[in-house]
Amino acid sequence: PITSHQPQDIAELCLPDGGHKRSCDSIYILLSGEGDKPLYGYAYFRNKADTSEKRGARQVAILIVASVPYFDRFRPFLTVAIEEYLSQGESVEVIHSLYDALEQSYRKTKELALKRLETPELQGQSTTHIDHSNGSRRGLLNNPSTCTLHLWDRMFVMQPLEPLQDNEFGGISLRDLVVSFRAQTMSIWLAMMSLKRVLFCGP
Repeated sequence: PITSHQPQDIAELCLPDGGHKRSCDSIYILLSGEGDKPLYGYAYFRNKADTSEKRGARQVAILIVASVPYFDRFRPFLTVAIEEYLSQGESVEVIHSLYDALEQSYRKTKELALKRLETPELQGQSTTHIDHSNGSRRGLLNNPSTCTLHLWDRMFVMQPLEPLQDNEFGGISLRDLVVSFRAQTMSIWLAMMSLKRVLFCGP
């Protein structure tokens, strides 16, 4: 369970400042669980024009909270899930399907990674393509470092088999961050640690 924030506060963090000015956005949230264990939240925000809404648009976000910062691995799932969520009238079944797909991806990734370690001859082989709708085998991919899921018959989601190292955060390069912001990197870090919102502006 999350101990650092109330549910309503987390929901507010998932709606970015100025979200009405863009069609989509990504939000990264650092949370805490029991014993101050760090939890990593990745939310995908969608602002979709809809004349039937009071403000002329529907604004929704889906958040994934995990014990590891697999941000780049979550994004493909959320970009598909949020469109499905909007097209199906914000059905909770879409959230259930998203959870099932993430769980299946985790299990399959772990299974394939273990097989590669235990059976050297498998390290050079392609990985199995799993259809999320019925779990049937559909073919092979050429990349031995990924497994895939076919999510809602709309797109393939490829998941790396290699675990993140201690100095890696999915989708974010620490080196690029420091090079871009230099001395301001520490100010950004302090703002995040004090749960301040950070707005990045660019050309």
